[in-house]
Amino acid sequence: MGVFWVVFLTCGLLTSSQGLPGSAPVSARVDKDVLESAITGSLANGNLLQGLLDGLLGADGLLGGLLGPNGLLGGLLGGNGLVGGLLGGNGLVGGLLGGGGPVGGLLGGDGLVGGLLGGGGPVGGLLGDDGLVGGLTGVMDLLAVSLVVVDLLVVSLVVVDLLVVSWR
Repeated sequence: MGVFWVVFLTCGLLTSSQGLPGSAPVSARVDKDVLESAITGSLANGNLLQGLLDGLLGADGLLGGLLGPNGLLGGLLGGNGLVGGLLGGNGLVGGLLGGGGPVGGLLGGDGLVGGLLGGGGPVGGLLGDDGLVGGLTGVMDLLAVSLVVVDLLVVSLVVVDLLVVSWR
């Protein structure tokens, strides 16, 4: 697969001759002249290596064009590219997992799970303050208060009994 991409990208960099077969040497001659002037200008200025590296690695060069935000890789991985479009909030994955998607709708407060576990659902109603468990807790509180009242009554009866015994 890697060989395919190397051949594909290299062929994309080649200049194609769109004219008749007789005009091909003219196209090659223009490219040769441009190349000769670039090399002689670079040699005269002493920056051949800098020109080559800038042409390959610079922002407008081969790698900069491929890896930059408007290049092949940036276009694939960017927010509007293939990967960014799939994983983004409006993409396939974001649409499935988001609040308005099927998974987000199931797990959200208004969905199936939220409806079951929420305050108005069966589980929330059973475990809530107004539900069975909450009511039992209220009954337990009432029992605790009534036990305290009974204890106070027993203590008062004991005190009254002690007073009666002491008067005799």
